[in-house]
Amino acid sequence: SKINQERRTRLTQALQAGIRASSSSSADSDGP
Repeated sequence: SKINQERRTRLTQALQAGIRASSSSSADSDGP
């Protein structure tokens, strides 16, 4: 179960990182 929890945490972090990257990339494309 510990491995499952670690995997879930890593998955959530990756998901948040992807959302943050996509939102920041779209904002950057708006700039110069």
